[in-house]
Amino acid sequence: MAPRNQSEALSPDPKSVVQVPVVPLAGSEIAVWEWDLATNQVYLSREFRRQLGIEEAEIANGLWELETRLHPEDREPVMQGLRAYLVSPASYYEAEYRLRHIDTTYHWMLMQAQLVRDPRGQPCRIIGYQLDVSQQREAKEDQARLAAIVESSEDAIIGKSLEGLVTSWNQGASRLFGYTAEEMVGQSVSRIIPPERSEEEAEILLRLRRGERVERYETVRRHKDGRMIDVSLSVSPIRDRNAHVIGASKIARDITDQKKVEAATRQAHERLQEQTAVLELAPVLMRDMESRIVLWTKGAERLYGFSKAEALGRVSHELFQTRFAQGKAYVDEMLRSHGQWEGELIHRKSNGERLVIASQQIVYRDSTGRPLHILEVNADITQRKSAEQGLRESQARFASIIDSAMDAIISIDEAQLVVLFNRAAEQMFGCAAAEAFGQPLDRFIPAQLRSAHRAHVHAFGATGATNRAMGKLKDLTALRADGQEFPIEASISQTQVGGAKLFTVILRDLTKRKAAEEALSRSEEQLRALTTRLQQAREEEAMRIARELHDQLGRCLAAMKMDVDGIERGLAGAAAEADLGALTEKVRRMNETLDETVYTVRRIAAELRPGVLDDLGLSAAIEWQARDFQRRSGVSCVVRAPEEDLPLSRDQATALFRIFQESLTNVARHAKATKVWVNLSKEEGAVVLQVEDDGVGISSARLAERHSLGLLGMRERVAAFGGEIELAGMPGQGTAVVVRMPVSGTSG
Repeated sequence: MAPRNQSEALSPDPKSVVQVPVVPLAGSEIAVWEWDLATNQVYLSREFRRQLGIEEAEIANGLWELETRLHPEDREPVMQGLRAYLVSPASYYEAEYRLRHIDTTYHWMLMQAQLVRDPRGQPCRIIGYQLDVSQQREAKEDQARLAAIVESSEDAIIGKSLEGLVTSWNQGASRLFGYTAEEMVGQSVSRIIPPERSEEEAEILLRLRRGERVERYETVRRHKDGRMIDVSLSVSPIRDRNAHVIGASKIARDITDQKKVEAATRQAHERLQEQTAVLELAPVLMRDMESRIVLWTKGAERLYGFSKAEALGRVSHELFQTRFAQGKAYVDEMLRSHGQWEGELIHRKSNGERLVIASQQIVYRDSTGRPLHILEVNADITQRKSAEQGLRESQARFASIIDSAMDAIISIDEAQLVVLFNRAAEQMFGCAAAEAFGQPLDRFIPAQLRSAHRAHVHAFGATGATNRAMGKLKDLTALRADGQEFPIEASISQTQVGGAKLFTVILRDLTKRKAAEEALSRSEEQLRALTTRLQQAREEEAMRIARELHDQLGRCLAAMKMDVDGIERGLAGAAAEADLGALTEKVRRMNETLDETVYTVRRIAAELRPGVLDDLGLSAAIEWQARDFQRRSGVSCVVRAPEEDLPLSRDQATALFRIFQESLTNVARHAKATKVWVNLSKEEGAVVLQVEDDGVGISSARLAERHSLGLLGMRERVAAFGGEIELAGMPGQGTAVVVRMPVSGTSG
């Protein structure tokens, strides 16, 4: 039914304040209806239809649909109230009425409506909500029926004298107050009256004496067990035949349940009021199907900074300069096909600041299914998204640090099960992280050490210390996936995560370091031995040179001195012909002695450093040394060497020559050989010297001897230039030495 005078009904009140309509929330039983004052159409929500048990196609968009379903007794008061609200709008209009359900029964409804104005301040529609309160009304009717029953005997019916003494006490009274008739008849009725209400009883007796009736009222009475009871009382005077008041009849009805229903109804109403207030505080807006904003709450104003005047009538995505993660077309399609959409958007505030918004949007339709409005509830999640991004970046940095660490990092929970296994741990143990997760740490510890390790972790957890180095007094051992044990060093730390302890172990594989330490120790031992041997060799060489000088040069010089002395004496006397012959013989012997002396000096100098090495090069020096060795030892030497100069530095040539000398010395001392083959050649990037004999050979144990100083000296000489030396031999099959010296590119 439309207002009889449309212009009168729509007269604006410029002082009225636009109220925010109550919007049904998820899971509520509140129906929403909207009356468009311009078209006189009424939009009824799905919950409204559900309350009446009808489908969308069974009801049209007209006010008459609502009016015709009103109970005849409620129709005129409700519609007149709406018209009066349009003429003089208050903050809201509220009414209770009965609506006809599809099954022809009437349901009691509680309705609250609010007027909405357009941007010009003109009333444009009324939006309201409707709550089915049939159960509450039925409870009241049940109370009324119960009262009728109680009136007929179920209520507490008490007779009393004008002095307040009980004269009758029915079963209803016994049930209500807990006293039997025997306990109460003849006793004062004040026994069931709380002391603080004694004046109330005195007032009732006074009115009874005057012949007045006390209409039903609510009060409190005391049960036999001491508890207080909410009751509804009515008191009527009892008269004799002469109409004199001789007593009173009191009917008491227990209204405890009624009080509970009233409290529940009051609480429901308060909750609805709270929802209305909360909705006004929430960042909520409503827009039409062209995205023009038609409702703007204070919460939206606080969030975006736009006033109601600035927002109403604006296209929302233009006002907010919205950025759609999946595109505006996708959101529009979801609203069209599903009637709702939720997701994240980027909005702009009035000051230009960008916000990340979690948006929920719902389409409201009319009875024909035509979409009318879109309710949009937005929440600012900018800080949360920033925190999430920061957390993701922090986690990525942490994961990158953990994965790029050169040491193995393993985290275990209190049950010592693996929860973190970085890339270095995968490489160290030969086990993929996916395979290690959830496995006990014992898997990576040798069986004989597992119990001790578990005890150590438990003890460390009990100390509360944050970190500790493990195995300070002894080496630790770990176990690879293939069963290989290897030495490690480790440290352990603990922290609390979600109330549970988390232990992190950082491990370092000491295999290479141990090998390097052992190699260094062996090298140091060998170098000490080599130093000692070199010192001994230096002393032996000095002694040999001293003997050579003393025995050879001393003898020659002494002989020449005697010959010179003889010549001097012969020349001092008269020289006869015979004396001249003797002098000539002495001069000849002196020449021979001088020749021998020169040879001895040359031999000693050649042994110290042969001049041929500096003058003619390595090939000539090796040929000379081989011939000298063959002459002195009798061992046949076959030499093949290039005639051209080799691209070696002086130091490299000296090192190869000394290695050759040491090889010949070893042949003379140990090989018992009859023949030696020597080959000097140039290969790609290196000069190769091969020395092979047909002697008794050499065992692998002898080759590995640390105190084999001759072999050690050869290795040290070639290693100084980045070269390699190979020694091979079998007992009875001779020995071969192969030296590869990298070409230096210089021969100076």
